[in-house]
Amino acid sequence: MRNDPVSVFNERTAMVQRVVAAVSGMAEMPPAEMAWERFKSAVHTLPVKDAAFGPWGKLGLWLLGYYLPSLDGAGLMAGRLAGHLDTDEAQSVSLFQRMAGIGIDGRPGVETRWALLARLKDRGIL
Repeated sequence: MRNDPVSVFNERTAMVQRVVAAVSGMAEMPPAEMAWERFKSAVHTLPVKDAAFGPWGKLGLWLLGYYLPSLDGAGLMAGRLAGHLDTDEAQSVSLFQRMAGIGIDGRPGVETRWALLARLKDRGIL
């Protein structure tokens, strides 16, 4: 991501729009405001019973600057977006867990999800 605030916001907004379109099966990207509202609503209700973050948790980590192969710079690898974490993504979750000061296992459990929400709020993303 670039360092100037306008470019960062524009890149974040474009990615949120792409994820919302892919997950919702839309042919075109939704308006920015609608996409952000959908992300904010979805990330607050992340499921906690599976071993995957799903698209919203992955997008949340990406918005915080963590590497997620299923979200690439040129677009979106939608086939892998909603699936389980691959090795690189599990390493990103482990790094996030270490930085958040919680248990490190590379799996997005309840504690990881609460920490993700807290970080997104602290950074002004939510």
